[in-house]
Amino acid sequence: MQIYNSFLIYKSLAHFFLVKFKKLFYLRIYWELLYLWINFKTYRDMINEVIKKNGTIYGIILGVILALITATMYAIDLKLFVSGWIGGLTFALYVVIGILLLVKTKKEINGFFSFKDAFTTFFIAVIIALLISVLFSIL
Repeated sequence: MQIYNSFLIYKSLAHFFLVKFKKLFYLRIYWELLYLWINFKTYRDMINEVIKKNGTIYGIILGVILALITATMYAIDLKLFVSGWIGGLTFALYVVIGILLLVKTKKEINGFFSFKDAFTTFFIAVIIALLISVLFSIL
């Protein structure tokens, strides 16, 4: 009987420490998850700033280049507006500047680059470039 009683005491002590350690372990997991969540929010804010900055800078660059192309076509010959090779050159310019933009942004973000981030960066650049180009054409 004494062996059985000592077994119950050890079993209850083991159960007690197991429950306490589980709570401590879960508490540690909660703190680590909170830490990761806070750092991820900071990381996302940093990514958003890089995306906005690069998209704006490259959008202005592309817009100025498109405005210069438009001014050059006005100065040389108006038939260049319907020329196929000018359209191809403009398309190639969009692609090359887009690739340069995304490569630079990926380097600044340290390699982790989702499709959403890439699309947002390129979209911001293209919208700004088109606004500059259209405003120049209207003027």
